[in-house]
Amino acid sequence: FKAIRVVRKIDTSVSVMDLFKYPTIRQLAEHLTQGQSRQTGLLHELTKPLSAHPRKVSVVCTPYGGASAITFQPLANALPKDCSLYAVELPGHDYSRSAEVLQPLEEVAQRCVAEIKQLVVGPVAIYGHCLGGALAVEIARLLEASGTSVLGVFLGGTFPSPRLPGRLFEWLARLFPSDRWISNRSYQEFLKALGGFTDVIDPAEQAFLMQSLRHDAREAEDYYSEAYATSSTQKLAAPLVCIVGQKDRVTEFYEERYREWAFFSDSVELAVIPRAGHYFLKHQADELAHLLVNQIATWQGIVAPATPPVTTKSLANNAHEQAPAGPRPAEASRIQSRRTLTPSLRTFLIVALGQFVSLIGSGLTGFALGVWVYQQTGSVSAFALISVCSMLPGILVSPIAGAVADRYDRRLIMIVSDTTAASATLATVLLLATHSLQIWHIYLITSVSSIANAFQRPAYAAAIAQLVPKQHLGRANGLTQLGGATGDMLASLLGGLLVLTIGLHGVILIDFITFLFAVTVMLLIRFPDTLFKKQEEPLGKEILRGWQYVIKRRSLVVMVAFFVVVNYLLSIPLVLTTPLLLSFGTPAILGAVLAAGPAGTLVGGLLMSLWGGTKRRAEGMVGFVALMGFATAVMGFSPAPLFSALGLFGIWAALALINAHWLAIIQTKVGLELQGRVIALNQMLAWSMMPLGYLTAGALADRIFEPWLRNGGPLADSLGHIIGTGQGRGMGLLMIVVGVTAILWAVWGYRLRSLRFMEDLLPDAISDGIIPDDKDQLQELADHHLAPIGESLRRAPSVNDLSEESSL
Repeated sequence: FKAIRVVRKIDTSVSVMDLFKYPTIRQLAEHLTQGQSRQTGLLHELTKPLSAHPRKVSVVCTPYGGASAITFQPLANALPKDCSLYAVELPGHDYSRSAEVLQPLEEVAQRCVAEIKQLVVGPVAIYGHCLGGALAVEIARLLEASGTSVLGVFLGGTFPSPRLPGRLFEWLARLFPSDRWISNRSYQEFLKALGGFTDVIDPAEQAFLMQSLRHDAREAEDYYSEAYATSSTQKLAAPLVCIVGQKDRVTEFYEERYREWAFFSDSVELAVIPRAGHYFLKHQADELAHLLVNQIATWQGIVAPATPPVTTKSLANNAHEQAPAGPRPAEASRIQSRRTLTPSLRTFLIVALGQFVSLIGSGLTGFALGVWVYQQTGSVSAFALISVCSMLPGILVSPIAGAVADRYDRRLIMIVSDTTAASATLATVLLLATHSLQIWHIYLITSVSSIANAFQRPAYAAAIAQLVPKQHLGRANGLTQLGGATGDMLASLLGGLLVLTIGLHGVILIDFITFLFAVTVMLLIRFPDTLFKKQEEPLGKEILRGWQYVIKRRSLVVMVAFFVVVNYLLSIPLVLTTPLLLSFGTPAILGAVLAAGPAGTLVGGLLMSLWGGTKRRAEGMVGFVALMGFATAVMGFSPAPLFSALGLFGIWAALALINAHWLAIIQTKVGLELQGRVIALNQMLAWSMMPLGYLTAGALADRIFEPWLRNGGPLADSLGHIIGTGQGRGMGLLMIVVGVTAILWAVWGYRLRSLRFMEDLLPDAISDGIIPDDKDQLQELADHHLAPIGESLRRAPSVNDLSEESSL
């Protein structure tokens, strides 16, 4: 993009590729004086032409999404003289020729094949990086179909990524294309976190880049989806080598995922470049060049020179490895396996259904028990203690639960957890049947369920990666999150109706049945012995190192302190919602209003995905705290279901927007490898404040605010004329006070320079080319880079400084 700005100032007939082909002033001047026409083809030779000796081999490279052919220049420079490198300049991807139209992948592949036959002499290999892998496979397929031999195909930093199979998912993909739900800004920040496109500053350039990137992503997804849906797709005769960076977050689970390429070739190998991220074609060009040369020499039967250490693994040479399940039944007969089970979407959907049903049952019981306790006692403190018991025990055992999920059978953990929770539910049924149920029984049973859920959640999250074919893992996680929000909404809607119709006994019995269903499913299903995502560090170490990271960055310290108060304030309306609604409505009204909360979460998340957030994320993060406060005050203003529903919807929508802005700041300012530490610290602080808020909310409501607004209370003749008097109006006043406090707190945060302008004061975290194995070493490097920047940014910018875009 810097080259684009130079080209604009020279001549419209000069392309970016010309600038790199003729990199000195003399060479470019000679090229211009010769009056040569601009190259219109797709292939550009980036290695220096040789006149004396022909090349031994040529490598044709397809770039990653949104990129230019020139991204392969470092690799071209690293190749030996007897190798040529041709890079593909995709139509519509050169900003200096922005009028060009983006073309379908199949058409581009056909044009590339025609140019390869015309320009390339001798043996040819194909290399595709990231989204360019789909185009590389199609080029190789067309070359072989036309009778041209291909030495092999290299696929860097990529795996096939089809859509979920089935007519329903195809229909949903056409109606709601996945890339349309991600804003340009979110796309760009993700790429920058990986270390790519860090020099794209101009908004027009950013928009152009995102347009081409989205096009490439859609084309690659369509290509793989169609290939997997067509069982007659011809495999390549050429071997495939999957090349990944050891530290690339895009290619996690590469030890298993490289087998997915067996769908396209019978010979598949894995090569791992140590300590490399996603863009190793730039930062580890020498290692990549050696790898390509050696592998090509092996294909040609030539003894290759020594190379830097690169881990390799052959699928064809390991008898115990297994290719992914797919529409090729012959695959299993060609590659024997010691594993009898393979991941499948069917198995995942069955397990997910069981967990979804169990989630609804748990939500019904939580709803019904809360209603029962408040109706029995009339005490907000007694009700709030249920919330404490449902959260605090789980927080205390969460470090152990995470470690257990890492070390032991996830299926067994889920069975034991669900059985424990079911036993607690059964105990409740028996106590009700014998008319022996006491309040303290509820607290004990809720605590047991909290502990069981603390073990079940990380085990289920890890098990998803075991159950699902890895190419569908991202979408499976999305379905799980959507199912969680939908389950919460259904539990709220059904809970109120069921409490009125079948009572507490019936609701808890339904919960017990749903637990039996989930456990039965788990007993009938076996989990494949596949990789899953483990906790990278012990939780205690994550929190400690996260704190050490934060305290060296004043803006992060202020942000943590700001949200400690926000989380405390948030917990008060969350725990008061049920008693407040029951003070003037029925359980059915309560259920309908509570369903507005998950709906607000879904709408807020969707809005953030489409919008991308405020220009300054810190301003949005702080500003939506004010919206949360306003919504809280609305809930307390009037004893009417409409006010309560609007307020609860607003609280949860604002919370989704706050979290999205906060997470975007963390992702931008904290390196990918260190984000877990900072997030763990923030979660610990947030969790610790919630039980405290629950307890104080009960005490404040019962002992202060409710007495103030009783008939004849101290405020009955003043505020009582505005918001009403009687049962529940004290809680309404407390809601208003909390809401106003949150608004004032947001105004204070907005005026605090170190918080509002934290994105200017903190440097962006750009992924280094070489990523150390030791996170502590990486944190020391981040601290080292912070010192000189901190000196130059000691003064926070004023509002006037922000009237113009300035480079800090």
